[in-house]
Amino acid sequence: MNEGGIGAHKIEIRQATRTDETDVRALLRGCDLPDEDIRHHLAHFVVADRECRIVGTVGLEVLGSSALLRSLAVVVPSRGAGLATRLVEVIVERAQQLGVRELWLLTTTAESFFANLGFRTVPRDEAPADIQSTREFRALCPVSAVLMRRRVNPVESSTVRGDGTTRRRTRRATGGWKNGG
Repeated sequence: MNEGGIGAHKIEIRQATRTDETDVRALLRGCDLPDEDIRHHLAHFVVADRECRIVGTVGLEVLGSSALLRSLAVVVPSRGAGLATRLVEVIVERAQQLGVRELWLLTTTAESFFANLGFRTVPRDEAPADIQSTREFRALCPVSAVLMRRRVNPVESSTVRGDGTTRRRTRRATGGWKNGG
């Protein structure tokens, strides 16, 4: 998916697989993050892999045009080198590809980090019903966790017509395309 020179060794950011579940859960537990329901959402997780060792992860819980960004974790020796930011960038791109229009998250420790990435604090009671119904919102994160939201621009595809005009298509949350222009 992506290879970068974050830190002294190259890190590959790739789609998580079922075989990564144990390592992802251990990383989340080591960062004091909930891991109980990861199995159900692993298809929407990415991992940062350094020399066959998972050093970071982040995932999505997709709920139609909204998604819960969850479980951002980086091992201590890899922190401070931009890996968490890169993981968020990759998962935002994934959300765009899936037609997500709003990303939501809950955090107890990283409000300023996420604010620097375009997330804004929102009162918990303003979360849409589908976000409030998630296990993470209802039970896994404490009520003291801050709720944040970021709007996501849809993926656009452009084609030039024979007459020189451009036709734009925007991916809808349903996975189809909306024609325009």
